[in-house]
Amino acid sequence: MKPERPGKPGKPEKPEKPEKPVTPSKSRLNHQAQAALLFLLGATVLHAGLTDLHLRYVKSGLRPLLLLSGAVLIAAAAATVWYEWRHRPHSGEQHREPRVSWLLVLPSSP
Repeated sequence: MKPERPGKPGKPEKPEKPEKPVTPSKSRLNHQAQAALLFLLGATVLHAGLTDLHLRYVKSGLRPLLLLSGAVLIAAAAATVWYEWRHRPHSGEQHREPRVSWLLVLPSSP
C-alpha cells in the first residue's frame, strides 16, 4: 500500500529548500574604505567647484552649493574616521554604524 501524499493527486510535490544558516550581516565596505571614498568624492567636488571645471556640468550659480556639498562630504569622512578611531569594537561585539550618513542628503535637499 502506498502512503497518501498531501497535495493535488497526479502532481509531484516540490522538495523543500534547505534553510540557510543565519550569519551576521557583513558590510561590503569597511569604515576606512567608506571614509576614503567620502573624502575622495568631497575633494573632487571641491576641486570642480574651486576651478572652472564645474561649468562643464552645472550652471555657475550652483558653485556655492558645490563648495558646500564638497565640504560636507569631507566632514562626513572625517567624522567616520573619528568615530572608527574612538569606538573600536571589542572582539566578537556588534557595533553600530556612525550616524553621520544622514549628512549625505544635505546637498540634495532644497
